[in-house]
Amino acid sequence: MDVSLVNATLENMELLAGISIPQQQNQYVNFELSAVGYEIAGNPWAFIILADGCVAGYLCCDELQGGELMIKKFVVGAEFQRRGIGSAALELLRAAAREAGCREIFLSVAADNSPAQDFYTRRGFSLDESGCAEQGCWLCRDILFD
Repeated sequence: MDVSLVNATLENMELLAGISIPQQQNQYVNFELSAVGYEIAGNPWAFIILADGCVAGYLCCDELQGGELMIKKFVVGAEFQRRGIGSAALELLRAAAREAGCREIFLSVAADNSPAQDFYTRRGFSLDESGCAEQGCWLCRDILFD
C-alpha cells in the first residue's frame, strides 16, 4: 500500500470529514473536524494521511524549541486500521522530522490506553511511566538525534 503525507490546509481540511474512528479511540484523541481548523492554520506539521490515494487519517504535530516535535493528534480511520498505514505514516513523519533537524518526537498517551502504548513501543518509542506529560498520561518519546 502506498502511504503518503500531504500538508493539511484550511483549503483541503474538508477531506478529513470522512474519517471515522471507533468510539473507544475517540475518547483519547477527541477527533472533531470543527477543531481541525485551529490545529492546521499555518502549521507545517499538520498532515492528511493518504493510502493509495484515499484519505486514511490525520496527523498533527507542533514543533517546539530545542528541536522537539510533539504529536498532538494521530488518527487512522477505522476501515484503514491494522493495515500498516499508521506505521508507514509514523516513518514518514520521522523522516521529515530528521530532515528538518528535529532531534526528538514525543507525545503523551493515556495511562489506560494500552493499545496506543503498544503501538508506539513496538515502533521504537520509549514509555516513561515516571514522567507524566499531563494528568493520567505517560510520556512516549523517540530520540532521532542525540
